[in-house]
Amino acid sequence: MAAGDQFGAFTREEAVWIVVLLSDGGANAARDGASPPNWICPGSPNNPTWIKPFCRDPQAATRHISTNASYDADDAARDAADWVGCPDSTSPQPAACAHVAPGGQGAVIFTIGLGDAMINNTCDPSYGTCDADLGEKLMRYVAAVGDDNNPATDPCAAVASGTTPGCGNYYFSPTGAGLLKVFEAIASRIFTRITH
Repeated sequence: MAAGDQFGAFTREEAVWIVVLLSDGGANAARDGASPPNWICPGSPNNPTWIKPFCRDPQAATRHISTNASYDADDAARDAADWVGCPDSTSPQPAACAHVAPGGQGAVIFTIGLGDAMINNTCDPSYGTCDADLGEKLMRYVAAVGDDNNPATDPCAAVASGTTPGCGNYYFSPTGAGLLKVFEAIASRIFTRITH
């Protein structure tokens, strides 16, 4: 299927594609493209599926390709973010998007981290050391891809975890009560992008 075929004759080439992703924690479930689909869980014996975090490794800094036995839900979520946020095949590709063939969707992505599990992840001691902010690291990555269509540039790199309202295209709200302000800020940013 060529880019745009899913919408037939109703595509508007000048449209700005916007995605808003809201999450309350790290990626912990993903299915592959097999028929029937399989759960994507790391295959190591040190990663049983009955303990937290389920189906993911405890450190966000580890990124695996889909053929690696350690490929997990976090890796799958980052791959999906790259496909949605990296430039389409008619645009120049940054080096960090070279693995997205023939190109991404070029969408603008905003992410919202909601609640304490974004920054205070707990996991079973059998995992060893776990990143407390697994959820926020994933959401910041997705927002970085969607900010300028390049996963290698991260406007949040120097911003502390759990900072409200966030940074770049990433927003953090400790409670649901703060979501109205977050959505208003995102709407303002979308309006600005459309008018430019």
